[in-house]
Amino acid sequence: MPFLTSAQAALKQFKHLVFAAGAVILWGLCAALPVSIASRVGSNLLKTIGPRTRKHKHIIKNLSCAQPGASAAQLERNARGVWQNFGAVLAEYPHLRKIYRDRVTLVVAKDTQTLLTNKQPFMLLTAHLANWEIIGPIMDTRTRQMTAVYGPQNNPFIEQILQWFRNRASACIWIKKQNALRSINKQSLQGGSVGLLADVRVDSGMLLPFFGTPAPTTISPARLTLRLGYPMVPARVKRVGLARFEIEMLSPLKAGPPGSGKLAAVDLITQYHKILESWISERPGEWLCTKRRWPKSATGN
Repeated sequence: MPFLTSAQAALKQFKHLVFAAGAVILWGLCAALPVSIASRVGSNLLKTIGPRTRKHKHIIKNLSCAQPGASAAQLERNARGVWQNFGAVLAEYPHLRKIYRDRVTLVVAKDTQTLLTNKQPFMLLTAHLANWEIIGPIMDTRTRQMTAVYGPQNNPFIEQILQWFRNRASACIWIKKQNALRSINKQSLQGGSVGLLADVRVDSGMLLPFFGTPAPTTISPARLTLRLGYPMVPARVKRVGLARFEIEMLSPLKAGPPGSGKLAAVDLITQYHKILESWISERPGEWLCTKRRWPKSATGN
């Protein structure tokens, strides 16, 4: 990161503060509305604003890799769907507690239900689909303890507000991905489960096929899963109505023995990619893909 002068740093801080002030106004409005109406307001707002931003081009290019046969009109329609869903997610933050308690149904594979019933620890892999914020806290009520790994916001004011919403609604433990390993090891000793969002680009990761195109991907979650001897469970969130959701938990992925190495980790993530591809293909408008996922050479970015 280039060195910032004190004036540049002050300007950056001011921009963060202004943006956060606007977000607080939006969240205050949404908090005063019923959750379904707030969700619709946020959806319509970003459907209008989002396509006018530079991020819209990233969404189109990501979707073109995920849907190589789609027409320009289809890609545009799905990209607007991404903004609609993201707007709904933002508007739903003040209502997370109500959503967790009253507006989520759980569909669980039989062998995964056994894990939940027996409070056995597992590694949960999910993605930025529908409202991804609800899955960690929902799992926390059904496991001994759920630790959710997340990427912090660049804006420190927004980061503090989001964490306030999360902590107010749930006892789930939230840890930043930069400090994840030590916390995960501690939770595993206590029999806790771990949840990660595993659909983002990691520049230091391996190039693994994703929709037929190599994409920088971390295999660290799979290596950790193998080392801990945890089952790896894919799960997703689907929208089934205004601020209403279904969480689908699949059977654990088939893995090699604990500590079986890099090839076994790559195989686990490859299995997950195939599942994630099917989820995105089914509901492309619910996948938050505002950041570049594939190398520039694959998308022309």
